Amino acid sequence: MVIISAADITKSYGTQSVLKGISFSINEGDKVALIGVNGAGKTTLLKMLAGEEEPDTGNLYLSRNTSTVYMRQNSELTSEKTALMETMSVFSDLMEMEKEMETLDLTNERDMNRYHTLQERYIEGGGLTYKQKCISALKGLSFLDSELDLPLSEISGGQRTRALLAKILLSDAEVLLLDEPTNHLDMNAAAWLEEFLRESKKTIILISHDRYFIDKVANRTFEISGGYMRSFEGGYTEYYRKKAEQDRSIMKKNEQKRKEIARIEGIIDQQKRWNQAHNYVTIKSKRKQQEKIAQTLEEEAITELSIGFKLEAEGGTGNDILIAEDLSKAFGDLQLFSHVNMHIRKGEKTFLLGENGTGKTTLFRIIMQQQESDTGIIRFGSRVKPGYYEQAFDHLPKEMSILECMREYYPTTEDGILRNALAQFLFRGDDVNKIVGNLSGGELARVALCILMMSGSNFLLLDEPTNHLDIASREALEEALINYNGTYFIISHDRYLIEKLSDRIFDLDGGSVRTYEGGYEYYLRKKQELIQREPIVKVETKVQDKDNEYRRKKDERSRARKLASALERTEKMIAKREKEKAELEEELGLAGADFEKVMEISEKIGKIDEELNRLYDEFMELSEESEG
Repeated sequence: MVIISAADITKSYGTQSVLKGISFSINEGDKVALIGVNGAGKTTLLKMLAGEEEPDTGNLYLSRNTSTVYMRQNSELTSEKTALMETMSVFSDLMEMEKEMETLDLTNERDMNRYHTLQERYIEGGGLTYKQKCISALKGLSFLDSELDLPLSEISGGQRTRALLAKILLSDAEVLLLDEPTNHLDMNAAAWLEEFLRESKKTIILISHDRYFIDKVANRTFEISGGYMRSFEGGYTEYYRKKAEQDRSIMKKNEQKRKEIARIEGIIDQQKRWNQAHNYVTIKSKRKQQEKIAQTLEEEAITELSIGFKLEAEGGTGNDILIAEDLSKAFGDLQLFSHVNMHIRKGEKTFLLGENGTGKTTLFRIIMQQQESDTGIIRFGSRVKPGYYEQAFDHLPKEMSILECMREYYPTTEDGILRNALAQFLFRGDDVNKIVGNLSGGELARVALCILMMSGSNFLLLDEPTNHLDIASREALEEALINYNGTYFIISHDRYLIEKLSDRIFDLDGGSVRTYEGGYEYYLRKKQELIQREPIVKVETKVQDKDNEYRRKKDERSRARKLASALERTEKMIAKREKEKAELEEELGLAGADFEKVMEISEKIGKIDEELNRLYDEFMELSEESEG
């Protein structure tokens, strides 16, 4: 049954036309993915379906009494309630029944009858299971037991977003409108969400750059390009294949028709040269024939502007690229990892996976000698030239323009070459004068990739390189990595990228590293086999199994507490040292011409500055590990 239909919808903002007469229909229970470059109009369409915007022309129909709920990108709950209580509020009718049943006097016949009526409605409405559903949803979205009863004001923005997602998933709305629902989700939470949406009977329309997620969830894919929409059956992989076939077929047919139009034009020219009366009759007939063929020309796919670049390794290396032996790192009593050993060889395509907070970014910084390990050694092979893509972009000078930033990295390179390089990443004309501090996440990612492209590095360490990139840019990066003649090591949550590129995965789990030879699907299968084998070897009874699960969760909570404690301790130490520095600077101002005192105070300030720099780095490390 059709639940949503649109006919010839248009939408413009000023002189910019976003949607140009799009039409579609969506059936009850469909799982539809909206894809297209940033700014294509996907969110505009979602807002129309949510009733927040109206089309300029055309008609949009939702079947009568159809309810929708809309989750905006990066939105989050703001409430003093706990995550669990806020999620349970979608079952407020059941909670009201509970309260009323508690107040009834069961010795009173009228109250007893009322109790039985309420009880029947309560059970039919899911009263016996709704609380467990809420707990399961929150835990599926990576909440720990200890976090369920924390006020939302005391947890991170990412956790508040996940709490909102849980609330929306459990709502009674028939249509879920989700804008980038996998933002702030780790791999386990994304896998849980995929399963939940697949099993849901609801109609779901989602925007996502996560191609693996689209493949797992969507049964239809709508592409918005150049203001127009095309519909394809299946997820992303099917869409990509069918779109390529369709585009090739249209181009081939149009090419044949244009050749026929040109052939007819040649006949018309010949008839004109003969200049006889009957020739003009033929010309008129041929013109009509041309026009008729021209009317059958099909609209070809509009080529959107997207990045296109090549990564090239300069200089050969030996067979050994990176050797890490017995690495460990702790912050106070928080042990991130220990006894980590890795050996990466020339040409290998390796990935580093692990849950948020396990120390992946810290490990990369240790490899790049931006941070010291507690134990172990790092050795690069001969002639290895590493290039590092940092996901936080803190290395980019925020006060400079994009062009000035490129000059900072490549001071001897001519501006013309720098501009040409930036043009490959869609920074053209006056765009190069944009201030780095004002750029969006996607723009910062493109600047960082441009810097990396020009480095000529033969060993790339990339920390979440597809974050902030739209699908077209992700495909361009994939293509560049496929054709790259060097070696790379990548941290990523992009499962499509991992499956497509990886031939070896390092899994940072439980403070140690396990190696899997193969892609993402192989890694999942082998990890699941490992989990299934472990109870046979280590656990003899169900009681022990439960105890093992309890200990695992206890360890997770302990790790989270230690991470929070380390953050708080570092923050307090920073505040203390900053206060000491301010007092010394005030004392320095009063020292006047007392040279010895000035030197003594300056030396103290210098030492505090050194410690502050270390503390700032540590605080940033801990923040990134806690947020993933």
